[in-house]
Amino acid sequence: MNQPRMDLREGSRRQWVSENAGLTDAQLKSGALLRIADACEKMCLDREMLERDYKHMRRSRDQYRDLYETERKRSAGLKGYIKRLQKVIEHFKVES
Repeated sequence: MNQPRMDLREGSRRQWVSENAGLTDAQLKSGALLRIADACEKMCLDREMLERDYKHMRRSRDQYRDLYETERKRSAGLKGYIKRLQKVIEHFKVES
């Protein structure tokens, strides 16, 4: 009567319509509990993966946000420099 765990898991998945289906009530309950435990472990692994992905995405977002701000400030500085050069060029055109 001592069956391996996998048989209990698989056996607890079947639909039971008669009492002579092969597993006792205790074995059926044990198989169901094993399946519940497997599902809980999988949920924990999925959550750990989600947390890792979330941390990675936040780091990437922060890195690209910093890069964007740096380039925006650099672009604004270059625009100001171009305007000053245009004014100097206009000033020389007026004097000539």
